[in-house]
Amino acid sequence: MGGGSSIGRPNFTRSSSSSNGTLDQYTAEDQEKKKVFISYSMRNKAQVGLLRYQAENEDFDVEFSDTSLKRPVKGKSWKPVVGQKIQNSDVVICMVGDDTHSRTAVSWEVKYAYKHDIPVIPVNIHKDHSTKMPTEITYNNGKAVS
Repeated sequence: MGGGSSIGRPNFTRSSSSSNGTLDQYTAEDQEKKKVFISYSMRNKAQVGLLRYQAENEDFDVEFSDTSLKRPVKGKSWKPVVGQKIQNSDVVICMVGDDTHSRTAVSWEVKYAYKHDIPVIPVNIHKDHSTKMPTEITYNNGKAVS
């Protein structure tokens, strides 16, 4: 058993109580890095880059394995590629910015996650003002975290 602190960096674990995720539903009980798909508008690429950096840097209390695409898939064949990545994830983080509610790809990704019982955590990227939530998240009673 050994000594040392029992407080570790938090990891996301899937909650079976709802397909709407909140940070309170994720605990540090599982020490394996959780697989996270990040859904976002390309206009929010800088904020997503910051989240990815925080997940890789030991100085932050965020840790996960990023399963999302690093660059867009061109053409009509993107849905099977993205769908497989979502299915291989433990949770979807939807980065909610000013235009996220109108992005059809984000809408599809969130619907797909809900359809496959993958929890969705909406994250409001602007702490100084609220933004319109994608319809799929509002419909499923998702509450954004900052």
